[in-house]
Order: sequence, then structure tokens, then C-alpha cells
Amino acid sequence: MTIPRRRIQHVNPGERVDAGVTSRPTQQLEQAVNELQDQLNLLIEGEALALRQAVLNASCVVGTPVYWEAGALRFSPAFPAVSYETTTGAIITLASARARGIVFFKDSSTLGTVVIRGKVQLDLSAVIVGTGGAGLYYLHPTLPGKLTKLRPAMAVAVVEVLGDGNIFVDPETKYWADEHVHVRRDLVCAPAGDHSPPGGGGTHSITGADVNLAGWLPANHASFNSLAPAGASFGYNLNADPGTAALWPPTPDSMCLIWDKGANRLGGTELPLGTGGAAIIDTNGIWWLPNCNADVPWPNETFVDGVSTATPASPGCPRPETMRLKLYLARATLSTSKSLVTSLRTPEGGVLTITDCDGNPADRGDLVITASLELLQAEEEDEAGYVVMKRIGDDGKILRGPVVEGIKFVGDNFTVTASETDEAGFRKGLVSVAFDADPASKEFRPDIIALDQARERTLSSGFVVVAFEAAIRGTINCAFHVPAAGIAADTAMRLRLTAIGTAAGALPALTITYRIIPRGTVTPAAIPATETSLSLGSMPTLAAANTYVELQTGTFLVDPGDHIAIRIQRAHNDAYNGEVQLLDLLLV
Repeated sequence: MTIPRRRIQHVNPGERVDAGVTSRPTQQLEQAVNELQDQLNLLIEGEALALRQAVLNASCVVGTPVYWEAGALRFSPAFPAVSYETTTGAIITLASARARGIVFFKDSSTLGTVVIRGKVQLDLSAVIVGTGGAGLYYLHPTLPGKLTKLRPAMAVAVVEVLGDGNIFVDPETKYWADEHVHVRRDLVCAPAGDHSPPGGGGTHSITGADVNLAGWLPANHASFNSLAPAGASFGYNLNADPGTAALWPPTPDSMCLIWDKGANRLGGTELPLGTGGAAIIDTNGIWWLPNCNADVPWPNETFVDGVSTATPASPGCPRPETMRLKLYLARATLSTSKSLVTSLRTPEGGVLTITDCDGNPADRGDLVITASLELLQAEEEDEAGYVVMKRIGDDGKILRGPVVEGIKFVGDNFTVTASETDEAGFRKGLVSVAFDADPASKEFRPDIIALDQARERTLSSGFVVVAFEAAIRGTINCAFHVPAAGIAADTAMRLRLTAIGTAAGALPALTITYRIIPRGTVTPAAIPATETSLSLGSMPTLAAANTYVELQTGTFLVDPGDHIAIRIQRAHNDAYNGEVQLLDLLLV
């Protein structure tokens, strides 16, 4: 804890010498000393740890157990609450149940000191509900910011009243009950208000509802804060039944209702719960769905202020019967954040087997789990080159799949080394592959160039080019040879040119054709009679003279050993006034 420094305003030269000026610094010192004394009393005499100038919810009073409300950045009244994770079955403790301390004193409506641990002197009467006195106090199950000695289902201990004027603040950090309990509660079979039974096939309603009476209230009553589920007609008044309220919130599927209508000595019947049944039990309370005559949780008689007006039957035979509604809690009051295991099964055809201690198939109770080490395969491949994969299929079987069993390259461009080599020359294990890159296998320059009305020039820069002059029909004939090795059949290739324009403007279109003579055999073959066109696409525009640009044609297919003749022509009557000079001709 850091105590902020105080600025003391001393008497300055020229100020009037009167009580208001001369006593100013001493008054400021007195205030600072008093604040420091309060903190020392809390730390030394009270032997406690506290948060000073803590931001509080305005509803907090001295003694209020508080939690940290992260969304509002303040301490607010604490109360036990959980949420149910439907996917995992886990019970999640909400932040409101994580009590961090109690309010020791308030500086203002929204600022104060919160004791987080230790012994202090404090009157808790404003926040204790029910019986007081020495003992351990828990968060109240339904009233935020209140304490109770009655241990609720979700027991969060906050303070211990020592009985000598002191309390020990020690908020519990475990938020679940660790014992298994069996609880039976008799619910009040009466409306919490006035009620007259309907005639014939009418429906029941409650008038003059009273929250101070035990029994049932209309589901839309303001005390329920609009928490009633859809279809509910009545809700049980938990606030008027502290013993039942102490069981809240329940865990899912942990409670049942047994209803004895007290007619014809039929005994009790378990009520169907849920939206399609007679009642719903959730974290907010107990809700009765039907309101039909003789189908409500009280006898079919007149009630005034929750008290039956029927005349009690006289003792004798047969024994008179009355309506009873019992709530049973037969499971743990609250599971851990990991949830309780209620049953255990394995998928059909899995490798795990679950039995009881006698070896019989079972899914609950004391269980024994065994695994078959003969793992099942999805398929029965025995060929080499298949290994077990790292995943399991939907049927629970381990999958196998193909892998590269060995590497062997044919040709002189690759060098392969490995930790193992089989009889066929395949490398296995740790394999290294080196590729001897031959530039000639990637880019081919013409073996022969013949010029027809084109010129060979040496530029001032020293570069040698072949040039198409303006207004002259020029032709360049080139011959390429594709190597017999290192090139796969049907390899796509294209012609790439680096062109220089001696004048600004759009370069002229060049006519390009090619002819392929396949590698010869001992059998004479005719030279192909036709040429195929290649397009350079749209020609670029040069912004200035003596600039260069790369041009390339579309692709065509070649085979190892092919001879390729390419003809490049410029027309005599194009609109470009400069020379088109070719710096290089490449087949790539």
C-alpha cells in the first residue's frame, strides 16, 4: 500500500499574520497525521491486511462481504452463484462467489477500506441474516452482500466472529462442498396469499400475494425478478423457507419432487420435471407449470393468507390424509470444476475394456479398465512403404498410410547419400539430395544466328546487339538445340528477349514463328513444312530513347533432343521511328 504524499502550504512572505494563515500548515499536518494513525491502528492494533481507497459499489455498507466486479472495476456485494457448462458437465463458480474481504469503513458512498485478511474489531449486525453470535459465517445463498451461520449448499466461508468484539477475516478459497449429502425437505403445500378454488374445469390463481408467507407465489411476481421459465404458473417462495433456500443453487439432475395429493391413499408419485412435465427445478428456484383445477401444489380448498379455511377432519377411521410435497436431494451438493463421473463407456470396437471388479461388463461403480495391446488396423496392408499414422479413425481404429520407402534418382544431375542403401540402390534412413544445376538446362542461347536486312551493332556502351532498322523489313533467324538429358518430355518453354528502343514511343509489333525438328533416328524423316506463331502480347511504350525492356512470348512444348528454328521479323511500314535492338535471345 502506498500512502500519497501531502503538500504542506507554508506561510509565504507578504501574507497577513492571522490565525487562518499561520495555522494552515499545522492543520494540514494534523490531517495527514490522523490519516496515518487510522492506517496504523488498522495494521497494528487490528493485525489485518487492507486495501485503502478501494472503489465500492454504492450499495455496500460496513461489514458487506465483497467480490471484485471486473467489468465495473469495483468491489460489489458477494453472493454464491454458479453456471453449468453443458458441454463438459462442469459446474463453474462465478466471480460473485469469490469473496475477497469485507468493507471495514467507508470514506464516501463509493470509496472505502476493504479488509482482505486478518483480525479487526467490527460490528456485522447490518449484514448478518438470522441467528448471530460467535461462529463461522458464510455468504448468504440468496441475498447478495449478506452473511449467514446456516451452512448453505455452496458454502463460502468469509469471517469468523470470535465473540470478544473481534472478527477474523479469512475468505475461503475453495468454492464447493466436499461431502456427499442426502437431504429431504417438506415444501409448503399452500398459496402465499389468498386463493379460492375454481369451479369445474377452471384454473387456479393467487390474489393478494404475500412474500412473507411460505408457499407458492405467482410466477410473474416481482420478487422473482422475471427469472421464471416459460410456461411456469407458480414459483416456490424460497425467501420464506430458509432451510430449502440453503440448498440453492442445486446441481443439475440432483433433485426430485415426490407429490402425495392426500386423496384415496394412493401415496406419493415422482413428478416429471422439465418443460414437458409438471415442474422445473433450476438455479433460480422451483417452478410449477400447470394451473388446472386439482393439478396445483395445494389442496382444492379455500386459503386466506396461506391458511386453509377447511374444517379439520375429526379423529377416527378412516385416517384423514393431507397433501404432501417433498423435495429430495440425493447427490453431491456441488461437483468440482472437473465434474463428477457418473458413467464410463468405450466406443464399439475400441481397444479399451471396462468391467467391474469381478470382470463383468459395467459402466458405473467400482470399475477396472484394461487395454488390448493388439491394436486394430483399419486395413490389412502388408506391403512395404506403409506405416502407422498419428491419428485414429472414426471407428477407433489406428490408420496406416503410404510413405516414401527409398529414394533413387536416375541421371547425372543428382547426387544422393544416405545412412542405408538396399540391393536395388535405393537410399533409406537419413537421406541427402544434391542437385548439380547446369544453367544450360534452364536457359538456352541460340547455336546459330542468321541476319537478313538486320544489322549487328556495337553500342557505345560496349554491348553487341542485333538491330532492326526503321522502315526496313528485317529478319533474324535463330537455331536452338534442346539437350537430350536433363529435360523432361513436353517441357513448356518460351522465348525471352531484352529489347532496346532508340526512340521514345510504343515499340512495334514483331512477328515471331517457330518450327521444331524432333531428334532424328536412323530412319529419314521430312522437315516440318509449317511454322507456328508466337505472340509477344501488347508491346510496351518507352518513355525515353535508349531504354530497354524484357519481352517474352507464350509457351510451347519441347522434347529432349529437339531442334528449334525461330524467326523474328519487323515490318518496314510500322509507326516506330527508331531501331529495335535485341541485347539477348534466350529460350527459357
